[in-house]
Amino acid sequence: MSPVFDPHAKVIIDSWASLMALMGNTTLKRQLNLVTQEHRSLQERLQGARSNLRFTEKRVANLEVELSN
Repeated sequence: MSPVFDPHAKVIIDSWASLMALMGNTTLKRQLNLVTQEHRSLQERLQGARSNLRFTEKRVANLEVELSN
């Protein structure tokens, strides 16, 4: 007895593979969004830290001028 070819089997397998690829893409998109949000947050924190550093450096320079007078 020869095996029976089921034309729907290939469709089911292809659909399953497409679904798995789509789910993988969705997971990657979510991860990319999270990493992008984290990157943006870290950039904002870095910008704030640099601003604080500039303020502190100016304050130290002003105090040094006051001490030298």
